[in-house]
Amino acid sequence: TVMDNVLIAMTSKVKESFIPTIFRFLSYYKTEAKLTEKAKQLLEIFELENDVDVLAKNLPYGTQRKLEIVRALATEPQILFLDEPAAGMNPEEKAELTQLIIKVQRKFHITI
Repeated sequence: TVMDNVLIAMTSKVKESFIPTIFRFLSYYKTEAKLTEKAKQLLEIFELENDVDVLAKNLPYGTQRKLEIVRALATEPQILFLDEPAAGMNPEEKAELTQLIIKVQRKFHITI
């Protein structure tokens, strides 16, 4: 799903051992809650909050591209490289994506 895509990307930054995850200790649930909240915030920025339970492959092409950027942002990069992020999009989608990229740069203070 859309949410799973973002959460998987976020796990690269988790500094927890696998033991709490395997045995579902309290720390696991706390970490999961924090990651889920952060994922929801990212999805809201890109207006994907209504698609959290949708399979990524079932999203329209332009929305899939936005999800790719959300996944990249979930790793908390200092620099975000986008190689033709609007390729295959119609002019309306390109304009929307351009505005979102500007918004992301300002909000997260990262180099794009």
